[in-house]
Amino acid sequence: MTTGRRSTGWYLGLSGYWFATSFKWFLVIPALMPASVGEFFSKEEAPARLGLLVAIGGFWAIIGPSIFGFISDRVRSKFGRRRPFLLAGAAVTVVGLMVLANAPSYPILILGFLVLQVGDDLAQGPYASLIPELVAKEQRGRASGAMGLLQLVAQVAGAGAGLALADHFKILYLLIAGVHVACAAWTVLTVKERPAEARGRVSLRGFLRGWTLPWRSHDFRWVWGTRFMVALGYYIIAEYLKYYLESWGVTLKLFGIVLGDGDNALRAVIVLAVTIAIFGTVSAVVGGYFADRIGRKRVIYAAGFIMCVAVVPFIFITQYPALVVVSAVFGLGYGAYLSSDWALASDIMPSRDDLGKDMGIWQSSVPFTQVIAGLLGLVVVWGNRLADGMGYRMLFAVAVVSFILGIVFIRKVRGST
Repeated sequence: MTTGRRSTGWYLGLSGYWFATSFKWFLVIPALMPASVGEFFSKEEAPARLGLLVAIGGFWAIIGPSIFGFISDRVRSKFGRRRPFLLAGAAVTVVGLMVLANAPSYPILILGFLVLQVGDDLAQGPYASLIPELVAKEQRGRASGAMGLLQLVAQVAGAGAGLALADHFKILYLLIAGVHVACAAWTVLTVKERPAEARGRVSLRGFLRGWTLPWRSHDFRWVWGTRFMVALGYYIIAEYLKYYLESWGVTLKLFGIVLGDGDNALRAVIVLAVTIAIFGTVSAVVGGYFADRIGRKRVIYAAGFIMCVAVVPFIFITQYPALVVVSAVFGLGYGAYLSSDWALASDIMPSRDDLGKDMGIWQSSVPFTQVIAGLLGLVVVWGNRLADGMGYRMLFAVAVVSFILGIVFIRKVRGST
């Protein structure tokens, strides 16, 4: 049930679980997983093995959020439909993190990543429905901006933690677990759902039939496609950036400070990521303001253009300070995009009775890109055999095309300005 104007504190509390999710994936995907995979495989083989691990988790995540969203739409609980799933998801997430922290082999690493992904999906499908369910349409830009803001602030916090604890991975895993539990509690205490009555039976047939329904909506297909393209471009860069910097085989410095080299570029990656997050934080706040006033689509047009302009130099630059500057520009575009992302999706959901399922399907656009980005690790290995760094440059070219298509797709949306 949507209501009128909410307080800033309420919007931040609603976004609290998104902070935890962003903090987690910021450290796990570009930092902890590459480092863990690197303990079991050579530098040449690691990109393909990392890609396989992420792709396996991504396959499940394509349907996971919609399954749990579907169940939450039909649950009967005095605590509401969504909040119990947030708490359960946080608990399973902690289990997955502990498995990853102590994985003695690559297969156990895959198992831990799968458990982590299940915990994420257990919460994310139901959680994603809270904006369209509880926030009035004229306030969704503000809510989406708060989501984008906390996502980027989480990345700044993750960067600080990563830099401080780069040599203490087990402590990092414990920190991620603690943040997840704390933020789940923050959101659950902030969001006051009404007691939920059962809306129907949970069945495989019902889910399969329901999964096809939103795809009949013109706007849903194009909004899903827009998010898919933008996420694909982002994850292509994030997933392989550490290996790309290490492939330069040089000492990576900024203002005379050594941040990495051909053997370990983790700190250099974190500095780039925090640069994106800091500049994105500014544009997320501004973008959320304008999303409610000039429309979500116009903000996304501008954001997509900025991201395209910023990613092109990634193909050619081999100077680390220049890459930092480019990352700042990219952050401005990415933050603006995040400010309108959730608002746009909330505006065009085809059914008010199946928000958990439908928002879960919309959420699948991101893990679907993780599958593709993961499989592209094979392209990296193949391209690098042709010429040093060629595989990475090919991927960055794909990222540019993805951002361009994201702009093109948003033009097709009719149900939101």
